[in-house]
Amino acid sequence: FLEPNQILAQAGQLKDIPGIIVQGRFDVLTPMAAAHALQAHWPSSEILVVREAGHSATEPAMIDALLRATKMLAQRLDSPGKGRL
Repeated sequence: FLEPNQILAQAGQLKDIPGIIVQGRFDVLTPMAAAHALQAHWPSSEILVVREAGHSATEPAMIDALLRATKMLAQRLDSPGKGRL
């Protein structure tokens, strides 16, 4: 298990790695504030809020959002000057 705030404490290691935080609007396990806190510690990330989803990655709206985020990130990494993972 993780220590309290372990992810936020180490999020600075991601500073130069682009990412998309996909957050369900109705997620009661990981509240929206957690996504904003992570984004504040990970400046090269952005938040994609899924209005019709909660925490489960198997909800139709969340599946669509995860696919959309994957495509967005792939396009960004494929752009000239952005580098690759």
